[in-house]
Amino acid sequence: FYALQAGDAQVGFRSVSTDTLANGIRVTSRSDADVPVPVVPRRVLSTTEALYDRGLRLVGFTTSVSGEAGQQSLVGTVQDDSVLSVVITGRGQPRPDTVELRIPAGVLLPDAVPVWLASRGGLRAGMTTSVPVLDPVELTLSVWDVRIAAESSIVVADSAVIDSASGRWIPSGLDTLRALRADWMEYGMPVRAWIDIGGAVISKETPLGLAERRGPYEI
Repeated sequence: FYALQAGDAQVGFRSVSTDTLANGIRVTSRSDADVPVPVVPRRVLSTTEALYDRGLRLVGFTTSVSGEAGQQSLVGTVQDDSVLSVVITGRGQPRPDTVELRIPAGVLLPDAVPVWLASRGGLRAGMTTSVPVLDPVELTLSVWDVRIAAESSIVVADSAVIDSASGRWIPSGLDTLRALRADWMEYGMPVRAWIDIGGAVISKETPLGLAERRGPYEI
């Protein structure tokens, strides 16, 4: 689980899970956030489930986004390794709309990039690599040039208990993780993320003060 923060304020949470299947990998992400916009924050809920084969090649995905503008669903299926067919429903559309996109080899959805980095093995500070990335909502393609900037050990809370004095949840267990810091450009902004050797994000931040930090759900 991750706390989503805008500056010092927590604006929501995310969860990301990676499951090994008989024929590949499933990466599932869920978020519930009050998006900080002028005057009134807007609550947005989103879920994406993406399927990859054993070589981490995208097979398909399902994304659902709901908020003030209603709910929208996008179901994508990769055909012939180079064409993505996406069925879009909701947001006031009277009938489903289908779009097709040509996608480059090795394209990933954003939440699979840390998994892909970890799967490469032998990562060390100073290494660089590039990966094509598809936004599952906007259906835009970009290339992330990723640089491994540093290596470190990071202590994170892995469980929580209620403090009897304050009545608040506090960390009750700590875990030390070997981590790599990866830097890249995402939506035109520089991103700094610490990733453990299993491919899970520990923390991620942008210059705009938006950040996500891993911890127990209760905290």
